Amino acid sequence: MNAVLHERALAAAVLILGIAAARAAPASTYHFVDLGPGTATAINARGAVAGSSLPAGSDVARAGAWFKGEWHLKGSKTLASSPAGIDGVGDLVGRQSNGAATVWPRQGDRFRLRMAENTQSGYATGISPDGSAIVGYTNIDADSSVNYCYHATLAGGTVLIVGGFACTAWGVNDAGQVAAQQLNDDHLEAVLLDLATGGATFVGRSAGSRSSAAYALNAAGHVAGASTFADAHTMGFRWDGGALQEIGDLGHGSSATAINDGDDVAGTAADGEGVLHAVLYSGGALVDLNPLVDDFHGLAIARVNALGADGTVVGTATAGTQTHGFLLVPQSARR
Repeated sequence: MNAVLHERALAAAVLILGIAAARAAPASTYHFVDLGPGTATAINARGAVAGSSLPAGSDVARAGAWFKGEWHLKGSKTLASSPAGIDGVGDLVGRQSNGAATVWPRQGDRFRLRMAENTQSGYATGISPDGSAIVGYTNIDADSSVNYCYHATLAGGTVLIVGGFACTAWGVNDAGQVAAQQLNDDHLEAVLLDLATGGATFVGRSAGSRSSAAYALNAAGHVAGASTFADAHTMGFRWDGGALQEIGDLGHGSSATAINDGDDVAGTAADGEGVLHAVLYSGGALVDLNPLVDDFHGLAIARVNALGADGTVVGTATAGTQTHGFLLVPQSARR
């Protein structure tokens, strides 16, 4: 009889532990969407995603937009291409493998941005949501290791150099503010450029770091970026005009590479073993998104590139040597 009671007590204990474990396990709140071999780099208000896709049977990645479950490719079939930005109606900007900063209009043929004289190569890295401004960076003079920021428009023409020495631009908003990195005295620092006034507001960097960069901005001119330390680890931050707000990490550094108009910031953080996780910084707290994802389909997070208004995270993941674009779609945003 005692043996029977003991077995029943043990079974009850196992059941209780199982229930407790189930309650402790986080619910899957993000749906992973694999966009296939290629990249995913930006998202607009309509939910169209800029990126590149490697069609079956081809070895050339083609620029395009992923919308409503399928790719709409516009890039060359012979030159690899990848867009870095998309505006509200679907115009794409990016780069071809021949070094050309390129625009793929939603309607019409692609065209190359005309760089300044003696330019070595160009990168188009962002376009404003209203399509009024394109930004990027280029190498000029004989020293191709020094970048200069530029401004261009969908009308074409030669690009205009903006900012100062050693400048790299990453994004632009409708107000003509540009998220960038530029030399400030003896170090590279995150900066907010103003295309209308030519002004530059340096954002700062984390205490003890050697440099910082602004990778993204929202309509209000608030910035997401990262500081880099001497040992090469990074710390992500958000900046809203005041002091830098570090987002924290998961044990081995972080980077903030996307921000939406709700001031939520997305990026990556490495755990103690160096594995990258997608993270969200919202309401002053850092959230590890990896445990909240339903199924990674064998892919590993490599980079977060954009954050939609509805909280959709856009980025690239890897499977061995192959890169895939992906979306992390919040359950609240799924239709």
